[in-house]
Amino acid sequence: MDIQMPGGWSKVEPATPEVKKITQEVKEQVVALSHGANFKVFNAVSFSSQTVAGTNYIIKVNVGGDVCVHVMVFKAISSQEKLKVQRIQHPKKRSDPLKNF
Repeated sequence: MDIQMPGGWSKVEPATPEVKKITQEVKEQVVALSHGANFKVFNAVSFSSQTVAGTNYIIKVNVGGDVCVHVMVFKAISSQEKLKVQRIQHPKKRSDPLKNF
């Protein structure tokens, strides 16, 4: 049984429906941070999460072929606050490990 250390990052897992929804909601922020890149596809592949005063996510997003973007997103506890992209890493390969950055 895997036990996540409090405040630590979870193991990397396949993207869940919730993570896929988050990914679509932050697409415009990611495009802006990537200086207007025109991503043909934008599909969450995998993710890791960290519980803080809300939840941090690191999401591997496939943007076409073997190219991915690693996206760090903060989701506040309050549902009234918008999702916030903290930073991105682009370009990444699908085989690049997903880790805190």
